[in-house]
Parts: sequence; C-alpha cells; structure tokens
Amino acid sequence: MIAIYEADAKDAAGENADAKAKPEADSKKNEKVHTPDQEAVIDLAQEAKTRGLSQSEAENLVEMGRQVGFENSRGPETHPNRHVGKDPHIHIGPVRHIPVN
Repeated sequence: MIAIYEADAKDAAGENADAKAKPEADSKKNEKVHTPDQEAVIDLAQEAKTRGLSQSEAENLVEMGRQVGFENSRGPETHPNRHVGKDPHIHIGPVRHIPVN
C-alpha cells in the first residue's frame, strides 16, 4: 500500500510526468522543419519585410524561394479590394506580405 501512495504522491507532484510522456513528442521537438537553404531564404525574407525590396530584388527572392522548395513563393502582387495587401508585395514560404518599393 505504501508504494501505491508514493506513486500517487509523485504523480500529484508531477514527478512521474516524464515517465508518462509520449516518445513521439520528444522526436517531434528535435525534427527540423526547414532545410538550411530554406532557413537562409526565410532570414532574407524576414529582413526584407522590414525594409522592402526593389522590383528586381523581389523577383530574385521569389525565384530563390522556389528553388529551395517553397512552392507558394509568388509575387509581386496586389489585392486592391482587400484591407491588407493593397500595396505591391511578395510571399516567400512562411513570410507573408514583403513590401516591394
């Protein structure tokens, strides 16, 4: 009986939580979502989002995005009837609405 109470006390204190954790949760934490090339393009896109790009820079970045596997890389484009995206912008992987000056 004492062993059962000790186990219950450890559960209540959260001490057995690690033993019950699913192994797939740990493996998903360690998985890389993007390749190093994709990470480099994402970094460029995030930097460009703050300063904007020229037309030629935008076209080059879209092409780079496609080359590293971001099939959703597109633009320059505008959405005149929408609240967001009225000005020219591009999309690169997970980075949206990068302004084109």
